[in-house]
Amino acid sequence: SHYQHERNMFLLIACDAKYIVCFKSQLNRLDKWQLGAIERGFHKEYSLDWHDGLIISMGSITNGRIYMFTEREFYIYSVNQRRKLHTRMLPRGDDDGLEVNHPRYNEFYRGIGTVYNEHMYHIYLNRNSRWTLSKNIVENLTHIYDYDLTSIFPDVKRFIHICVNENTINILVQMNDSSYGVVFCPTNGQITNDKLQSIILPRAEQPLTICSAFIKTLNQYIFFINDPSHDILHILSIEQYLTSYSVDCYAICYVANKHELIIVTNTSISSINLNQSNLFFRNFL
Repeated sequence: SHYQHERNMFLLIACDAKYIVCFKSQLNRLDKWQLGAIERGFHKEYSLDWHDGLIISMGSITNGRIYMFTEREFYIYSVNQRRKLHTRMLPRGDDDGLEVNHPRYNEFYRGIGTVYNEHMYHIYLNRNSRWTLSKNIVENLTHIYDYDLTSIFPDVKRFIHICVNENTINILVQMNDSSYGVVFCPTNGQITNDKLQSIILPRAEQPLTICSAFIKTLNQYIFFINDPSHDILHILSIEQYLTSYSVDCYAICYVANKHELIIVTNTSISSINLNQSNLFFRNFL
């Protein structure tokens, strides 16, 4: 469908078979944002009631409910009813006393999270300035365990975005040498010395988000990372960097029950049917 992206806007999307939910905020402005939804079958767009600040991450949409993270809180929001249903404070880091306009806020040190199946995952910089990944049960937000990411990944300077699949927790990161890459954790919480190798993204300039999709042709998960400042969509497996695709991709989202990748470009919102992409992925067998 037709869409016009303004280059000074930060964009997040979450999608299912019925809705595409978009959150737009003006870069370098923490007080200007818009939350809206597109009903896919009718190409109908409408605003959603939202007055709770900058959204840093969006989880999945499940049964008309979307999961969202701000710097301080986790929200369950009803797209159908256009209102928030539940709110929960997130663990606080070491910058609690900072003013909202402090430069540290612009680096999104908290509010990095996602939801996969019955679990909520949240990354934050704790009071001891150590990056921490918290795993919780969504239903009642009971805490299960924490990963000490700083200990597991000492070469990582900054954790940017997260996605989760059946096998692994997958995190887009910036390394200490300022390069960008992806690091992986097993979903069962068992960290061993034989941890999975990180994958470095060549020619990455400012990658934004990561999502994964299971590709039957390859019998494994493949990862997509959008890097609109360099007009690149990075494609990789858990073992190696595969290729890049030249596209001005401002946001991406995987819709599992339709096995499609939603891509927001400068002028459109497009759907790529991954079931019809077998020929492309066979190149990597």
